[in-house]
Amino acid sequence: MFAGIEDERFYHHKGVDYELVLEARRRPELAPAVHALYDRYLDATRRELARIGLADDEPLVRLVVAALDGLGIQMLGYGRVDEADAVPPA
Repeated sequence: MFAGIEDERFYHHKGVDYELVLEARRRPELAPAVHALYDRYLDATRRELARIGLADDEPLVRLVVAALDGLGIQMLGYGRVDEADAVPPA
């Protein structure tokens, strides 16, 4: 369903992303890096949704990013990348 999600690099980077988010809670000077990270995710999601004809729907953009974030946490929690395969295709 998600291109590249089976890649171990994706799995590693999601872990780094979440570590950064958690560390930013303790060290507010890291907040700009977290905001930049999520801004890139939001921008990429906007582009892809617009590409398939779903432009100008900010609540949908945020929902998609939140869903992907949740899947990333689940994959890290289960300790394996193949958990994404359990998601039924849309």
